[in-house]
Amino acid sequence: MTVARGTGGGDLGREPTVDGLALVDARKESRNQLPPPVRIEEFLVGGRLMSAEKELSLAADARNVEIRFTALSFKRPEKVRFRTRLWGLDDE
Repeated sequence: MTVARGTGGGDLGREPTVDGLALVDARKESRNQLPPPVRIEEFLVGGRLMSAEKELSLAADARNVEIRFTALSFKRPEKVRFRTRLWGLDDE
């Protein structure tokens, strides 16, 4: 998006669309009330890639568990923030 200084002191975003140019007033931009859907991209155990598409059970001695994930947001992807918690380990 290209941002230009508006005449009223606000920032106007110019976004090309299939129907022409859309102007967006950044002052009136609302916060997305719904959290974006999370997508698990990869799941590794001990450096080995596991399938993230089905239910997975880990052995009690499994080590080095790595979950690579993202959230799909088109509104303000640079503003997406994550909080993680492991049940049974990070209980509050």
